[in-house]
Amino acid sequence: MPGVHSFSGSMATHHHGPMSGHMFGRAVNRRIGPDRNVQLSLWSAVFSWVLIVLAWALVEQAAPESSTLFHKLFDLPVRGVWNLAQVKGAIFLSMVAFIVSVAGLILNISRLKRNKDHLHPLLVLAVVTSFSLGVGFAVLF
Repeated sequence: MPGVHSFSGSMATHHHGPMSGHMFGRAVNRRIGPDRNVQLSLWSAVFSWVLIVLAWALVEQAAPESSTLFHKLFDLPVRGVWNLAQVKGAIFLSMVAFIVSVAGLILNISRLKRNKDHLHPLLVLAVVTSFSLGVGFAVLF
């Protein structure tokens, strides 16, 4: 049988199949599916991006309004200043997104042990984006 070596006497039996611990000094992949850390890192990326989109939407809502045809026709008031409560909410969401994405990145990095393991680019991008938005909003306001 290829890959299986049995020796009689005091010699140990070596199995180089998927259930043996190591093969040539490298860990053998015995994972059947994604483990909890991989799933958590993926869900943290999704949750981070939801928070980033919500933060961006809050900033869009907080921006000063410009006068439109509807404002003139219906004599509606035009808000000419930033809504600071919404900007603070966006900063808070950006910070939470940053914390969640960093936690997911740490989980993802802890699983980079096999050849097929990879760093999720969405997590890296979420860390950079949430940090940039949070710091940018905080500096501007």
